[in-house]
Amino acid sequence: MRAGAKALEGCGLVPTKSLNLRTHKALGESPSRRVLLAAMRGDVIKLRFIVRGIGRPVTVGAVQGSQGYGSLMGLGDVISQQLVERRGLRAHQAGRTLTMASLGCGFVGPVVGGWYRVLDRLIPGTTKVDALKKMLLDQGGFAPCFLGCFLPLVGTLNGLSAQDNWAKLQRDFPDALITNYYLWPAVQLANFYLVPLHYRLAVVQCVAVIWNSYLSWKAHRL
Repeated sequence: MRAGAKALEGCGLVPTKSLNLRTHKALGESPSRRVLLAAMRGDVIKLRFIVRGIGRPVTVGAVQGSQGYGSLMGLGDVISQQLVERRGLRAHQAGRTLTMASLGCGFVGPVVGGWYRVLDRLIPGTTKVDALKKMLLDQGGFAPCFLGCFLPLVGTLNGLSAQDNWAKLQRDFPDALITNYYLWPAVQLANFYLVPLHYRLAVVQCVAVIWNSYLSWKAHRL
């Protein structure tokens, strides 16, 4: 019970001082009570809570993964501006970095994390053949769709008109997809075969520092 309480406190959901039987009874049948019960049982891995305004369960790991991806998207933009574009600190566009970090939290992290869970349900095996199938489906289906959404989204946030955004997508999409195929098929094949589901997003995040730098440069190149 104490281990569950400490884990819940670490997630930032309920402070330790509120984890007592009196609070437990006062919560009634609310979602907070269900969260509390799960934590007190030590069932932290499957701990779920209801996010207001969305109305659907979200795992704590998914939230943490999205936050981590936001940080790495921001880091990728910093690397792009400083090492690739060589802007220098004075010319660094902080708003651009903030935009990329926000995209990581609100779009990239949830989409990529959700896709891996769907992919694991579609192809639940862990053999070499299953890993190959997952990689082919990921790179043949998901990667083009993701890039086709990401690049116009960045263009929209940068204030491009629909016409300019479409022209930029036609120009940048082929190069971005080809570059994607230089990097990700080998990474994903190893990821799907060797890495458990709950660690796959972390592996992708590590490799994605380089990829995010390229994406940021490509997305902001006019």
